[in-house]
Amino acid sequence: MEFIDSTFSDTGMGSLSYKHLELKWLIREHLFSLFYDFPSFIPSAENYIHNDGTVVHLLNVSGYLTVPPSKLPILMTIWLKEDYPFTAPLVYISSHSEAKIHHQHPFIDPSSCSTHCPYLETWKYPRSNLSDLTREIVEVLKICTPYPDFVDESLEMITTNRKDIELQLARQVHHDKGCFRAQVEEDIEHLLGLQGMLLERADRLNFFIHELEKERMSLRDAVLNMALDVVVILEWLRANDDIEEVVDVVDEASKCLIESEAVDRAIDDVMEAIWKEVDEGRIKFREYLKQIRNLAREQFFHRALIIELGT
Repeated sequence: MEFIDSTFSDTGMGSLSYKHLELKWLIREHLFSLFYDFPSFIPSAENYIHNDGTVVHLLNVSGYLTVPPSKLPILMTIWLKEDYPFTAPLVYISSHSEAKIHHQHPFIDPSSCSTHCPYLETWKYPRSNLSDLTREIVEVLKICTPYPDFVDESLEMITTNRKDIELQLARQVHHDKGCFRAQVEEDIEHLLGLQGMLLERADRLNFFIHELEKERMSLRDAVLNMALDVVVILEWLRANDDIEEVVDVVDEASKCLIESEAVDRAIDDVMEAIWKEVDEGRIKFREYLKQIRNLAREQFFHRALIIELGT
C-alpha cells in the first residue's frame, strides 16, 4: 500500500503514465482487492515498451500461482495499461525453468507468453476488475495447464481443445447465473414484503389525514354557524324591538343608531374569530375571503348609517 501511494504521488522522472489519474483511487482499490485475494502478488512500477517503440512507465503485479493439476507454480504478470481501467490489462504467463509452455496452448501465445481469455475479451469499465480476471485465468489454467509434462499423475488429463474449455466455462457461467437468479428472487420477495408493509402504513396515514380533515371542516362549519347565529340574533332583535327593553330609546333615529353600532361590533367579533381559524389552519384562505367580503359589505352599510345618524 505504501509503495502504490508513493508511486502515484511521484511527479518526477518516475511519474506514472496513466491518462486518468483522477481514477487512481479505483486503481488502488483494484490492486488492494487483488492482493487480498491473491497475497503472492507483488507490485512494481517499470517501463513498458509498446510494439511501436513507445516507452511508458506503468504499474504491474507479479506472483506465483499454484494451479492444479500442474505441479509447477505458474508465474503470472499483469500490466495495467495507461488507459486502465477503460482498457483491459496485459497478462503474461512466464515459462518455467524446468518446463516450457505448451506450443499449442489455446489461451497462451508461446512466443510472447501473452495470455487471453473471455474475461479479457469482454473487459468493460466499471464492472471488470483484477480479482475476477485472475480467478477466471486460474479456472482456465486448471482446465488447460501450460506445463503438460508436469501434471499430477493422480489427476485425469483434461483435453486442451478450446471448444471443450469454452463449453466448461459456459456451464460455470450458467451455474453462477442460476445462483444469482435465486438471490434476486429472494431479494424481490423481501422487497415485496416491505412494499406491503409500507402500503399498510400509507393506508393508516390516509385514514388519519381524512379524520383530521373532517375535524377541520367541522370546526370551520362551527365558526361559520356562529357568525350566522350572530346575524340572525341581531335580525331577530330588530324585528321584535327587544333593544328597547335594554336601552331607553329617545327616538327612532337613536334606535337605528344603537342597532347599527351593535351589528358593527358583532361583525368585528366574527371577523376576528374567523381570522383566528385561518391562522390555525382550520379554514382555507379562499373561504376566509368569501366570508369576510359578505360581512364587510353588511358592515359598510351599518357604518355609513352610523355616520349619517351621528351628523
